[in-house]
Amino acid sequence: MVQTAGFKGERLLFIEDDVAVREGVSFALESFGYDVHALADGLQLASTLDEIRPDLALLDITLSTGPDGFELAEYIRSTTDIPFFFLTAADRMDARLQGFELGADDYLVKPFSTRELAARIRAVLRRTSHT
Repeated sequence: MVQTAGFKGERLLFIEDDVAVREGVSFALESFGYDVHALADGLQLASTLDEIRPDLALLDITLSTGPDGFELAEYIRSTTDIPFFFLTAADRMDARLQGFELGADDYLVKPFSTRELAARIRAVLRRTSHT
């Protein structure tokens, strides 16, 4: 079996408003060795970025409270150099293109395999030297 773990305990910030998805993905990524900080919204994004200093951020686009994922991406890109990508049900081409135009390093549409997610995270961290 190919191991796709985060061996160094890289810190991931995961913003997802659906409790089941947030908990399930967090659990899966922790089992791959990642240190996951999961939030239901991005209302405290600035302080969270300062506090945990994530190696990568995972963003849902449609959030029930506060700014949407696109707004969060704009903030992340304007204030940090951490990579981020979208984990979202928004599968329209215009949403994907907007995500990449905002600087996303990847875009994965729900539903997805957690093994593929872990592999994509590892690839982004490797490319961006956040390993």
